Order: sequence, then structure tokens, then C-alpha cells
Amino acid sequence: MTYLKISILSLLLLSVQVSVVFGQSNTVINVDEAVTSSERYHNKKLCIKGSVSSKAAVFGYGGFFLAGENKRLLVVTGDNPPPENTMDIFCGIFKQAATVSSWSFNLLIHNKG
Repeated sequence: MTYLKISILSLLLLSVQVSVVFGQSNTVINVDEAVTSSERYHNKKLCIKGSVSSKAAVFGYGGFFLAGENKRLLVVTGDNPPPENTMDIFCGIFKQAATVSSWSFNLLIHNKG
């Protein structure tokens, strides 16, 4: 019976470790995929690849639009935005359809590092 309890506990610990590893995945997806599947990615850590299309100020923080082939999302960061028309990867917490000044955008709250 003790062996069974230890085995079950080991399986539970393994499942927690696996979920932590997958929850912190740094798989890179493109802007179009993130925006199209925004409900799936809401409140998840994502690394998104796209082209910096224009600067934006959001709630007093620096930001910019990141463009894909057909979609755009708003990246909020405390830093100065990168130069326009540069392709890069940005990681952060993805938010589905946040409303900013009566406009609705998918957001990526960018974290440094």
C-alpha cells in the first residue's frame, strides 16, 4: 500500500513539473497565429515574431504595433520602441482584445529579458 501511495505521489509531482515546463514555453509564433487564436492564448506567456509597424503610447507607457501578414497587435513596454520596419521577437503576457481609448486590440505586455 505504501508503494502505491509513493507511486501516485511521484506521478502527481511529475505532472506538476511537466505543466510548469510547458507553461513557460518560449515557442515563437507569428502575429497572425496569436491574434487568430487569441482566446486560446489569453493570459499566457508568448514569444511573438512580427514587424514593428508604428509607435504607440498606452497608459503613459511606450508601445508599438507589431504586424504580421494580415493582423496587428499592440505591444506595451516601458522601453523605447525599436525602429519601425524591423522584424523581431518579443516575449510577454498576451491579452485578448483589451480596449484602449475605445479601440479594441490584442495586447502583448512585453517583459525585458
